[in-house]
Amino acid sequence: APVSCRAKMETEENAPEHYTFAVIGGGIAGVSCVEQILEFDPDASILLISSSPVVKVATQVTRLSKTLEDFIVLEKSLKSFKDVHQSVRVVHGVVAELLPEQHLVVTKDGEKFHYKKICICTGASPKVLFPGWEHVVGIRDTESVAELAKRISKAKKVLLLGNGGIATEFVHEVSGVDIVWAIKDKSISAHFVDPGAAEFFIQSKLSNTNQTKDSSLPTTTKQTSCDQGSSFPENEAVHSTDSGSEVSVTSAQAQDIDIENETKKISPSKRRKYTISSISAEPQTRSQDDNSFGSALGPDWHQNVNLRGQNLMKNVEILYEKECVGIRKTGSETEEWPILADLNDRTIIGCDLVISATGVLPNCTLFEYCEQEPEKGIFIDSAMKTSVPDVYAAGDVCFSKWSWSKHWFQMKLWTQARQMGLYAGKSMFLTVRNELDPEDATEIDLDFCFECFSHVTRFFGFKVVLLGLFNGQGLDKSKQHLLIRCTKNLEYIKLVFEDWRLQGAILIGDTGLEETFENLILNQVDLSSYGEDLLNPDVDIEDYFD
Repeated sequence: APVSCRAKMETEENAPEHYTFAVIGGGIAGVSCVEQILEFDPDASILLISSSPVVKVATQVTRLSKTLEDFIVLEKSLKSFKDVHQSVRVVHGVVAELLPEQHLVVTKDGEKFHYKKICICTGASPKVLFPGWEHVVGIRDTESVAELAKRISKAKKVLLLGNGGIATEFVHEVSGVDIVWAIKDKSISAHFVDPGAAEFFIQSKLSNTNQTKDSSLPTTTKQTSCDQGSSFPENEAVHSTDSGSEVSVTSAQAQDIDIENETKKISPSKRRKYTISSISAEPQTRSQDDNSFGSALGPDWHQNVNLRGQNLMKNVEILYEKECVGIRKTGSETEEWPILADLNDRTIIGCDLVISATGVLPNCTLFEYCEQEPEKGIFIDSAMKTSVPDVYAAGDVCFSKWSWSKHWFQMKLWTQARQMGLYAGKSMFLTVRNELDPEDATEIDLDFCFECFSHVTRFFGFKVVLLGLFNGQGLDKSKQHLLIRCTKNLEYIKLVFEDWRLQGAILIGDTGLEETFENLILNQVDLSSYGEDLLNPDVDIEDYFD
């Protein structure tokens, strides 16, 4: 072929494909973004780039309240996702660079794609402690869980580092292994729940005395019954339900709480041990966002994995206010444990495996031209736009820099990843439509789901609902009032008030109260006239607020 023809063919081969919308990341945020655009226009021109061979899809979505949704997350191959959404171009690849001035995205395979609007949904990567060590495993994506199951099967004792959702679920789901759970906080699952709820979990699922009939519920409740942990000598009512179980309702001012003394009462040595012969694992079903290391995890990560060690029983030892400062191999194969971990109090823990579940960092370094902070992520405004024109972001990779509603704040959760992805898709689509038809422009308002924080998950087999400022985040303690109801092995409810207006709630168990309390948070009704009847089990409070 003539030189001129050959040059023309090469130019055509290297020419980028053109799409109206592009999304980087096949996690829950990215897929939700794509699906929202398709809701507006089933034939929309969309490119989805996923570094993983699978995508995370939210199915069986159930609306529990105005802002709260429960859903099941399915892992689908890229082909099956493409078969369902035939107008979407799905690419399995890793993004090498994003060139916003040229509106180009380039993969490591050299493929180039032109876009009008693009959304970054690259998720976050695990903060693995002591990376590269043979006996250290991080938990974040599906690939690391497969490796974890393989390593656990040969283990008798593990050291677990971290106190978030994945660490909490690991303690519940694993069997046949001794677990030393080292946490830097004064109570378990502190990222999500208060010490009172943590004690409820321990008494219900971890303590080997949790079936003792003569354990009085009021005593259990008093040990840590609010977000700072407390003992309430007054203002406590005990009710008997139809089933005969005792229900404790506690009322107290938040400023009266002494966390140090109460924590010492519960755990003088800051060291607690439990033996569990069997704990039933209940299905758990949600997911976070995606990252370049593979599809990220939610509480469903353990469902198809056999997490069983070599022991007959599971022993759990919780070390409070402890951090691992170093690890080392033992000197000989004749030693009992292949690895030794040094804690900050000079305690030495011997074990077969160290499991790191200590949080994540946003995958945003590739997009340095977007305004960002390494710990927080890419900054976005109330339309999910970054500081770069036509570039949006959603999920774990971003940080919402708009002025938050009083009862909402950001956490790296699969529920918020989905909400952000949906809203980003809506914002992108409406912006393009408004640009095409400025005279009929649609105003893009912040979605209502950002009015009130809401999250539903499962810990230790219990349904857990978090609403609003559930731990009194940012509130003046001198104006706070707490109401707590606890029924051992069944439910734990905490309400946070400011001037007797509901600001937040923790609901553990099948309470059925999430919609009622969400409405009370949103409406800011003065509830002083109801007092403790709000949690009186003999009073149907839903009838009050129909």
